[in-house]
Amino acid sequence: MENKGKVPVVNKTAYALGTGAGNIYNQIAAAFLLQYYTDSALIGAGAIATMFLVCRVFDGISDFVMGGIIDKTHSKLGKARPWLLLSAPLMLIGMFLLMNVPMGASDGGKLIYAYATYIFMNCIVYTIYGIANTAMLPLMTDNPKEHTMLATFQSLGNNIIGLIAGSAITPLVMNTGWRVSSIILGVIAMVLILISGLLNKEVGTGNDAGGVPVRESAPMGEQLKGVLKNRYFYILVLIGVFPLLMLRSIASSMRRSARR
Repeated sequence: MENKGKVPVVNKTAYALGTGAGNIYNQIAAAFLLQYYTDSALIGAGAIATMFLVCRVFDGISDFVMGGIIDKTHSKLGKARPWLLLSAPLMLIGMFLLMNVPMGASDGGKLIYAYATYIFMNCIVYTIYGIANTAMLPLMTDNPKEHTMLATFQSLGNNIIGLIAGSAITPLVMNTGWRVSSIILGVIAMVLILISGLLNKEVGTGNDAGGVPVRESAPMGEQLKGVLKNRYFYILVLIGVFPLLMLRSIASSMRRSARR
């Protein structure tokens, strides 16, 4: 009975690697994307700050929708696993498009391209990956102790790969440029996600798999009402929006100083 729902170390490690893959994009988005848009693509910092703020709204909506889609997914591969596997090639495509703004386009054309590719990557690709990867954890086992161990491996993979990626991106870009770097980073992220998606299986989705009975999900409308009644939801919204407003304010100040 002690081994019921036991997840082998190789599967925990694979899940950690898949989780760390997402942090490759997080490092790009948090520390390098603004610099790429302003210094390499020559798009105004104020316009990019506004884009980040607008896309954050779409991101919140897409997260909610994707959670409902996974909840209603029933396939031979499971509920979340098919979406995790789908996100792997999309991650490569998204990273490549994100960091390859057409330099021959007009200023307006560059901004439109930035909006389209950032929404695609952040609000579609990363949402599919992030929701599916998070949903995999409870679906891999029905053993609460193993949930804790998987979460520990998840945190380790996230931090270790994030540290490696954060340290490697700058020299990689300096030596190969943004185009080649986007391909290299995208391929690495894709492979890590595939390792997790191919090695891990869902076992806690029903009685036939030895898991818990499937429970009926509340309609999306009721879920939305529950979210809107949760005060912590609004706190998280403020926490997410405040840095973007500060970024826009700083960009506007820099623009005014430059004009003087």
